[in-house]
Amino acid sequence: MNDYRAELKKTTSDTTKAQNVNLFGVDFQLRREGNVCRISIQATAAVELALVPNSGSAVHLNGGAALTANGLHTFELYLDQSRTWNIQTPNAAGITVEFCTVVEAQA
Repeated sequence: MNDYRAELKKTTSDTTKAQNVNLFGVDFQLRREGNVCRISIQATAAVELALVPNSGSAVHLNGGAALTANGLHTFELYLDQSRTWNIQTPNAAGITVEFCTVVEAQA
């Protein structure tokens, strides 16, 4: 049996953001290298999402394809622990998020 611990990093609901604007007011950072970042998000429209680090290239979720409108999407990624991260959309119309959580979990 795995010893599984999770730490909530960020959560938001009913939030609207413009193109290339951070979803969260403060970036998040993983505490331990090798831990998994689990992102669950539901948006009201089909939009692209990217994890944006404080330095370096963005990580495009869903292979850069738009998420399904009103669908709940969950992604698990290994992120560089030395960077801070946030979520943005490159879509010109911006994004309205119904629900979003970011959790750090022991891999």
